[in-house]
Amino acid sequence: MTEVINEETEGEILERQGGPALVAYRQLDPRARPVVLVHGVNSSGAELTALADQLTQAGRQVYIFAYNDNGHSTTESGQHLARELRQLYANTQHRDEPLEIVGHSMGGIVARIALNHLQQSGTPRAGFPSVRVQNMDTSQAGQYDGPTWTQPWLPRLIGMFMRWFGHAGLTDMMASSPMWEGLYATDLPRVSISNIAARSPDGRAGLSHNLYDFSRPDRSAIATYLTGGALPGEPMARNYARALQSDAYAQVLRARLEVEMRTQPPDEAMLAAFNAVMPQYQGSHVDIASDPRSGALERIVTLLAAD
Repeated sequence: MTEVINEETEGEILERQGGPALVAYRQLDPRARPVVLVHGVNSSGAELTALADQLTQAGRQVYIFAYNDNGHSTTESGQHLARELRQLYANTQHRDEPLEIVGHSMGGIVARIALNHLQQSGTPRAGFPSVRVQNMDTSQAGQYDGPTWTQPWLPRLIGMFMRWFGHAGLTDMMASSPMWEGLYATDLPRVSISNIAARSPDGRAGLSHNLYDFSRPDRSAIATYLTGGALPGEPMARNYARALQSDAYAQVLRARLEVEMRTQPPDEAMLAAFNAVMPQYQGSHVDIASDPRSGALERIVTLLAAD
């Protein structure tokens, strides 16, 4: 249990626990339903304090996933979270109720990997009857472009290089990394995943790409895929298209896109459908998670408190 979680206290927790761990925030009330918060890369649970405080006030038992976001790859961090979710299920009094996870930035990818790992290992959802993942400006396209992986030894070489310089957490987040190819390959029954995108007044995202950051041809390719066509060839567009296809709003988005495409070219129809259906927040990548006045925080707290 911790009253404050930042880079310093997270380091102390990792040392004390011998590795990544779910940490109860401010209280440990076994009668309260758990909600798990997962921060992003180059960050700590400090970015989620405002959300954690609001959820605690709403009567939820908040757990923050303390993990070495730079020292381990995203895949490794997801596997660590899977282990902690199994332990949470073993200890909670709410085994028969849905589990909620909130991920900020790369934290949403860590959560998806954890759920994939649980499904593949024969313990779907760690035992919970269902799971809802609500992400905040998660990097669904990859956080940066990189080389194509034409040589089998290249991923390992780049991974070793980035781990050596303390940036292992970003290895998998390269848009063309092998992680993305397998991220959406596992079917996750009774799991709902959605993302609130952060968008500045000019439409562009901060750290995480959203639809406005893609070229017109890429937006057209994404629209084509969502309406039954082939995957886009460009890595970031391909990753983003798969993310939209697996989103909880996918069916509604597709229906709206088909309507918009009757009167508009695919790239404009894609933007119109996205704006009409997908949750968005007018603000920065950081503020969406940390500003107490954030409309995204209010949305999440209201959503979770209603259950």
